Amino acid sequence: MMNQTREIPVYLFTGFLDAGKTTFIQETLAKTLDNSLSAEELVALTLKTGEYGVKGMAMLDAANTGAYGDPEITAVNIGVRKNPGILVSGHDLRDLEMLLEAYHTGAIVERFPVR
Repeated sequence: MMNQTREIPVYLFTGFLDAGKTTFIQETLAKTLDNSLSAEELVALTLKTGEYGVKGMAMLDAANTGAYGDPEITAVNIGVRKNPGILVSGHDLRDLEMLLEAYHTGAIVERFPVR
């Protein structure tokens, strides 16, 4: 007998704690095992997942603007260069800050020298 596997969707929620997110995750994971859900119920679940995604993005935006201020339109060079580089998105601002702090304190200079 062949071992049959079933794909189960995985939802990743990040951000601050707020009322309802953990409960939603638990209920959603349980519903993914329910083969009796109708197409309408699955669409409703998908839309509810999107609502939490938008809510999470709003919390991320509040955290970033609270820490770094409002974004400003800035001209940047998007050309290709010979040296390696780091691509930073709005989600990575804290990571970039920690990387710069590590560089300025000398924590990563020996391992990643500037050319």
